[in-house]
Amino acid sequence: HFGSKEALIKQAVSSTNEGVFLVRLPEHPADPEQELLAWARMHYQFLFSIRSFIRIGMAEFVEHPEVTMEACRFPVRIANDLHDYLTRLRADGLAGGDWNARAAASMLMGALFADAMGRDVMPARYPYSQRDAVKHYVSMFLRAIGVKTDAAPSRQSRPRALNPGRRHSKVRETPQKYPRRPGTGHLTAPHRLSGATSPGPLSPPAAGRRAPSSGRRRRP
Repeated sequence: HFGSKEALIKQAVSSTNEGVFLVRLPEHPADPEQELLAWARMHYQFLFSIRSFIRIGMAEFVEHPEVTMEACRFPVRIANDLHDYLTRLRADGLAGGDWNARAAASMLMGALFADAMGRDVMPARYPYSQRDAVKHYVSMFLRAIGVKTDAAPSRQSRPRALNPGRRHSKVRETPQKYPRRPGTGHLTAPHRLSGATSPGPLSPPAAGRRAPSSGRRRRP
């Protein structure tokens, strides 16, 4: 029996803070992808396991700010630890680019926090699994801070065809060959083969016969 609601919240905060730093980021980074992935998964699992208490604490902040402020100390410590790691990462040449370490740490922690707090409330927003979620967030984060990973490019990153679902191939044009009329040596027109009507003959005129001319004849 805690005697009061305030005492209950204090005890819950104290118990929660005991398990904050289950995984610490290394002092000397060697493999940013694996190190951040392991850290992010542990941090996410911790947030998801205490999500109900976090919601209660946020609701009680107006009436008991001095109590809930104690619970806010552990995410600040985690953010500082992540900030220091990112600073070492860039100093060692394992990350590059012009980015703010504080903002980068807030971005990654914010993505993990939003998923842990909102997945069971709005499942339609998170169609991927929890394990895949952390991997997605860390992967995008690493690219944002200029860390090269060994991940192979996905199909989505390949250029799309102009007409999806249809395979284009090079077609080599060859002259068409039509059969000749028996006993004439003239070419049989395509419309003769298909039975269609034709506006005019396609075969060359026979020897000795003048081809029809268009227009008026000239007088000698």
